[in-house]
Amino acid sequence: MKKGENNIKMIIKKKITNLENMLHDCKSLLNIKELENLDTTDIKDFSGIFYGCSSLIEINGLQNLNVSNEKYFNSLFFGCSSLLSIKVLQN
Repeated sequence: MKKGENNIKMIIKKKITNLENMLHDCKSLLNIKELENLDTTDIKDFSGIFYGCSSLIEINGLQNLNVSNEKYFNSLFFGCSSLLSIKVLQN
């Protein structure tokens, strides 16, 4: 992220297997959205993805999240003191 940016749009074009600490300590990140096409089928580690994202308010676009193969979710939202909404967890 560049200084002054507070939103992120992810474009991942190849298959990934590990998201551990992906956005660790992105303290200015406010929103995560448009992740509907994120293929998480082969991901086994979600640990600490949002760890320390203290300004993160909302996460959208994870309606198709497949966590059937995932084993690790340690500290996934640790330090997310501003988080108000995670739409995917409502279902």
